[in-house]
Amino acid sequence: KAHRSMPARRPVLKVVARRTSDSCPFLNEELAFELCPGEVVWLRGASGAGKSYTSLHLAGLAKLPGAEIHMEWDPSVAAAQRIGFLFQKGVLIDSLSLATNLALAAEAAALPADSDAIAAALEAVGLSPSADGSKMPGELSGGMLRRAALAQILAQRKRVVILDEPFVGLDPPVAGEITALLKRVAAEHGISLLLISHMAERAAALSPAATVSLERARPEDGDAARQDADLSGLRFAVRASRRFADYFFISAPLIAMAFAATGAALSMLLADMLQRVDVVRIIATFLTRYLAGNPALPLILQLVDGVVKQNEAAAKRKLYALAIGSVFTIELGPLLTALLLAGRIGGSYAGDVAMMASTSQVDLLKVLGVGPTAWTFLPALLAGGLSLFEPDSDSASALAPTRHAADD
Repeated sequence: KAHRSMPARRPVLKVVARRTSDSCPFLNEELAFELCPGEVVWLRGASGAGKSYTSLHLAGLAKLPGAEIHMEWDPSVAAAQRIGFLFQKGVLIDSLSLATNLALAAEAAALPADSDAIAAALEAVGLSPSADGSKMPGELSGGMLRRAALAQILAQRKRVVILDEPFVGLDPPVAGEITALLKRVAAEHGISLLLISHMAERAAALSPAATVSLERARPEDGDAARQDADLSGLRFAVRASRRFADYFFISAPLIAMAFAATGAALSMLLADMLQRVDVVRIIATFLTRYLAGNPALPLILQLVDGVVKQNEAAAKRKLYALAIGSVFTIELGPLLTALLLAGRIGGSYAGDVAMMASTSQVDLLKVLGVGPTAWTFLPALLAGGLSLFEPDSDSASALAPTRHAADD
């Protein structure tokens, strides 16, 4: 239900959501609210009631299950300037400085991305273009990161901003500053705010013009049968086997395709080289040089020409088979396999560790007294070793028929 505390001005966006099936996370048969310039609408409800799903649907980032949502925009609002999203704790591109993040946002919206526009956006949220513009996201505090993310939204001139738990993790004084900042920015820029927050006191401080309450459709069932938790992930062998399945079975098709492509290229190159080789001419040149003046030279050259032409095709086929078997299967095959697997394993492991570091999982392991290296690297090392061993065995077995063919 929505309860307005002041007369509505011309809305920027009208939203109507209707429940269509039991997969909908909220019980409300219909939700309806309007977002007007400078006003705040508070979307509240218990965890799992669909607040985040609804907001992500409005932003085009997800689809709300079991519901139909109708959005009616003010025709004067350009599509590129409709909705901005302030994620929990603020999100920026880690590899770009604060100023570059804002420039990226402005360019994406086809808006000015010069230093003056960037400085104006930073100053609007209380940040200094000279002191803060060159900082990387990792150097910013929680409050500064919220300000920077809001500045990025301002750089795109968004008319509606979704605030996903904007006060989470902030100290009360900093949360108060962010509250005041949001109220000021909304009023000065005519921005409509859709607030998602469990913090009633902070939400009330934003003076919401409407409150929309969602009723959770699936409350916890206290009478449900107790199921034993699966603790197999604690075992080293299980973790190593999961990584092995990831490394080997995902890499195997890539290795097979690489082998096929390299083998085809090598075989065509070798066949072309053998086709270009004129064995008779080479032998004739050699004999002419070392038997110059010998009266029997013409007869020798005639005999060589006949013998070589009779056996040249068979000799080239055997040379071709030996070269493919030796160069590709013995020399190039294992090297190609090792390079591909090393890249796959290294990339996967680096991604896992980076994700764990960015979400403080590595610090959690240290606090728990679990060695991060033993937990992450050793299973990966064992799985990588097994993955490298398997293709080598396959290469060795594949070599056998090639050798037999060459011997024949």
